[in-house]
Amino acid sequence: NKHLASLASCVTSLTVIRNVSGCDLVRLLTSLKCEQLSINNQSLGKEETRALVQAMESGVEKVDLGGEVTLDMEALTEYRDGVA
Repeated sequence: NKHLASLASCVTSLTVIRNVSGCDLVRLLTSLKCEQLSINNQSLGKEETRALVQAMESGVEKVDLGGEVTLDMEALTEYRDGVA
């Protein structure tokens, strides 16, 4: 898990997250340094959505959501409102 986050931090162009389970997605998302992120068939809870927002604030320029993606709307609303 720690190794996966370390590996993900080395990717600079595109990272794809698809059907991930048994992994600390918060650690993975907060370690991202890529320009583009694609999330497919994934459910993100409050902490994972906040980590996604943090990734967008720290450099991920484009996020593509495909398939069945669930995000925590409250965490997204905080980001939109500038609270996060």
